[in-house]
Amino acid sequence: MFVNFKYLFVLFLSCISFYSISDEVSIENNLNECVRIESSNTTMHNNLWLLDLDLRVIKSTGYCGCKSAITGYSVMLDNEVQRSDRFALKKSREVSLILSSDIQLGFKDVSGVRIILACGS
Repeated sequence: MFVNFKYLFVLFLSCISFYSISDEVSIENNLNECVRIESSNTTMHNNLWLLDLDLRVIKSTGYCGCKSAITGYSVMLDNEVQRSDRFALKKSREVSLILSSDIQLGFKDVSGVRIILACGS
C-alpha cells in the first residue's frame, strides 16, 4: 500500500488550531520600569489573532503612575487604534492579548502592528 506523505502532512497541519503568524509585532511598553516582557509570540486560534506575552512584574505598577493593578493595551495600525482592552496585573503572569477578533475583518498580517502597554485606569 502506497502512502502519499505529502497529503498526510497537509492533513496533519490542517488539524492544528494554534500556529505562529509572525513575530513582527512592535511592543511599546510604557510600564517598562515596573513590568518586563520576558517573551512574546503571535498565534491564531479559532479566528482570533493573539499575542501571547509572558509578563514579569518588577514592582507595583503604582510606581509607574498607575492608579490600580489594571493594565491596558491598544492595538495600533497606521496610527489608528484597532482594538483596546484591559487586564489585571497584580503579579507576574502570562496573558493572551487579542490583536483581531475576526481575521476576515481585521488586518491581513501583523507586520506593522504596534501594541501599546500602559496603565488601564
